[in-house]
Amino acid sequence: MDQLESQFRVLRDQAIVLRQTFNTFNHLFESDGETDHVLKESAAWFFHDLNRMMVEYLVLLVCRLTDPSETFGKANLTIPRMTKLLCKKEDLDQGTKANLKTLDEHIRDYRKRLEPVRNKIVGHTDLDTYVSHSLLGAHPKEKMIEFFENLQSYFDVAGVAVGVGPLDFRFSPGPGDVLDLIHTLKRGLGLIPLKD
Repeated sequence: MDQLESQFRVLRDQAIVLRQTFNTFNHLFESDGETDHVLKESAAWFFHDLNRMMVEYLVLLVCRLTDPSETFGKANLTIPRMTKLLCKKEDLDQGTKANLKTLDEHIRDYRKRLEPVRNKIVGHTDLDTYVSHSLLGAHPKEKMIEFFENLQSYFDVAGVAVGVGPLDFRFSPGPGDVLDLIHTLKRGLGLIPLKD
């Protein structure tokens, strides 16, 4: 495995962690009224705190993936860096390079919405923001959905360019996941019958 492929795989793994975290958040806090009821009835304060932590972590993950190629002369493993490396490949066609640059740009546009949150809330406790209770980073849900679609497309195109192919990481359910947690909580509250 060459260095570019190795770096790509690590970067894609980071994108997968972001997507899995986003999916878990959605199943817990954005799914339906019944799940909301189950969370409040089972451990309201715990899930309130978890919601806040997950929002901050999602902001951090998006910004970390989209940080500049370098910081203080040290290389960062980020989408902008991967785009730069892929666009230097002589055997990569111009159409693919243009597609990567466009997807990279769309992904970084979403980052711009979250940067104030990262810089003034997640990374630092900005006095004015906290005292004035400013609302930072607000955006329509469609922009968030578009970001995740662009993220998937970027890693599919880049995966082909690197030679490892696409990998659909939009959904990753499995034993012991958040759906099993919600099911167990419902069973514990008597909302679904226990199995014999």
